[in-house]
Amino acid sequence: MPVIPNNGHGQPTPREQQLVRLLPKNPTPFADASLDALANLMIVEDDELNDGADAEENLAVPAGYTYFGQFVDHDLTLDTTSSFSRPQDAASNLRTPSLDLDCIYGSGPQDQPYMYAADGATLLIDPRGTDLMRQPLNGRAIIGDKRNDENSIVCQIQLAMIKFHNAVVLRLRQNGETEPRDLFEHARREVTWTYQRIVLEDYLLRIVNTHTYDFFTQRRASLGAKAYDLYKDVDTPDGPMRGNLPKEFVGAAYRFGHSMVRRGYRLNTVTKKLIFDGTDLSDDSLVGFQPLPSGHLIDDWGRFFTPSFVIPTKNQPAPVENNPAVRLQWAYKIDPSLVDPLAALPPSIDSGRRSLAALNLKRGNLDAYAIATGQAFAAALKEKPLGPDELMVREPVPDDQGGGFTFKSIGSADPRFLTETPLWFYILAEAQAPLLVFWRSVNQRALQDADFTSGVGSTSRLGPVGGRILMEVFNGIVDSDPRSFRNAAPAGWVPMIGKDISFWAVLRFAGLL
Repeated sequence: MPVIPNNGHGQPTPREQQLVRLLPKNPTPFADASLDALANLMIVEDDELNDGADAEENLAVPAGYTYFGQFVDHDLTLDTTSSFSRPQDAASNLRTPSLDLDCIYGSGPQDQPYMYAADGATLLIDPRGTDLMRQPLNGRAIIGDKRNDENSIVCQIQLAMIKFHNAVVLRLRQNGETEPRDLFEHARREVTWTYQRIVLEDYLLRIVNTHTYDFFTQRRASLGAKAYDLYKDVDTPDGPMRGNLPKEFVGAAYRFGHSMVRRGYRLNTVTKKLIFDGTDLSDDSLVGFQPLPSGHLIDDWGRFFTPSFVIPTKNQPAPVENNPAVRLQWAYKIDPSLVDPLAALPPSIDSGRRSLAALNLKRGNLDAYAIATGQAFAAALKEKPLGPDELMVREPVPDDQGGGFTFKSIGSADPRFLTETPLWFYILAEAQAPLLVFWRSVNQRALQDADFTSGVGSTSRLGPVGGRILMEVFNGIVDSDPRSFRNAAPAGWVPMIGKDISFWAVLRFAGLL
């Protein structure tokens, strides 16, 4: 595998990739006030920080995949419209639009030797082995993408992937390979191909509903390039389609993970923290861009990942406020609800301290994006669009009236949203739709914790529009990459981690379990 030039910290270069479109732009932008009103409806206030069983948990997706998804995002994209400080007339990507782990490798040991040991094959980490390598003066991580130090969990996923690479180098040495450059390139191929398979066969399997996942997987196996209805291998006015990332993926579909964020996490037997506490560089939250506090070390990865794809069928125990025992924490459900810490992002992420929901909705509304509506995507895929009775947000019921949640229409933000829905919201509403069917089957009574911890209310996954966009884009970028495992791996290649294609197996191989 050749060394791929990379600017891990997002400096514009001739490599800048224009984003492409899956569908024609939305001709009629939404009003900012309407988008703000919709964003406000999406925030669910909750003053509890449960680190035991929690009714908000999605029993299909362990919590670690929220941050594995963030890691994948940073590998694929650096969106130049992430800043709202000035108008944008173009949308572009400053990352290589492929699953090539340039966020780990940078531009390689020849161009960025300060990231590598003297052997030219091993990546450097903090000498104690518990943190990333950092600049001594300001504590910033010296890595391929500075965003992978954004919080204490994604920081440790970055560290785990570096340790995985180093473990592969050690295994190759044990097998007799010694020439530094060949050793590095061989290890990089092994790690990158394994990672690509994990994205397709572990991560997406958990995120996308079974019907959509199996349908596209079988369709691609039988039809090849003709399986793609959206992400086609054709030239467009914005450039070649497959190989560049779509605006709809960057600006909407792949932002589904924001709904999976918990208010906070337990990292070890003594530490549980809010994801944000409204400030930067605070030991009272998981905000990063500083040396990893010793109290933030994950003591057991079983708190965030699981070795197999299993959805519990039994009711979970009642929420526990302080549960230091090792217990798998699940991501929150994929639905149009965001936890309240995301209502005002910390300064290091957004200087305006704005709502993440509002930022997402307005990004897709910028002229540079003008993303088509969810209904337009449903029509393109020949799927029945969501009706007004499926475009709803949660509404809390006061405790003195029994507590719990019912649902209300988003028409109060703007009646137009009931027939023309921003794609990001539409995708989240798709994942929530089965719960609304259940809610109506019980005469629209207030749903209680028990309704969210068993049956249809216990899980949520992407539906036919959101799931299909992810399946087409991720499979498409792997199919289009001549260096991917599908195009370059020798016949019969089996990853060093074995036949268990999962992030858990990576952690095990890296010696972290």
